[in-house]
Amino acid sequence: MIDKIKRKRRCGCGCMEIVNPGRRFVRGHNLKGKDNHFYGLSGPDHPSYGTKLSPEHRKKISVAVSGANNPMYGVTIMSGESHHNWQGGKSNEPYCEGWYSEKFKRLIFERDNYRCQNPLCEGKSSRIVRHHIDGNKMNCELWNIITLCRSCSIIVEGRRKGGKSKKWWKQLLVSVMENKHG
Repeated sequence: MIDKIKRKRRCGCGCMEIVNPGRRFVRGHNLKGKDNHFYGLSGPDHPSYGTKLSPEHRKKISVAVSGANNPMYGVTIMSGESHHNWQGGKSNEPYCEGWYSEKFKRLIFERDNYRCQNPLCEGKSSRIVRHHIDGNKMNCELWNIITLCRSCSIIVEGRRKGGKSKKWWKQLLVSVMENKHG
């Protein structure tokens, strides 16, 4: 008669394969993100679909991630005026007339050959956007709007810490426009 049945440990990736004692994953299964062979699988496609957790196991999980064990415990959400990049509600200001026009957008992109105009661009993003050089959303004069890739736009707008000042970027972009378009 078996007094105690030893439960075999299953792979932590969700494949349900049995792992060796002292291990959490089958070799090669601890891949993160898109490298994981179960990335993007959900519902019936996922091997763990339909697996029910016992009430005791659910309670253990709840206790493990509550209070000081929760990764978000004590973290204050920086929003509004308490955020380091708060600019007085500037994002709520309207854009100039014609900003949303496809014709205007195409005019700017064609003028700049559908390329980021930042001479320091590292080519990290292929998506291009229009950017107001002086930061005034209502100023849609052609000399004030330049094409940047999404990555450069974030840097120029100062949303990434440790970069150059907005004043420095403005001077650079104005000189780019002057050199290119007179």
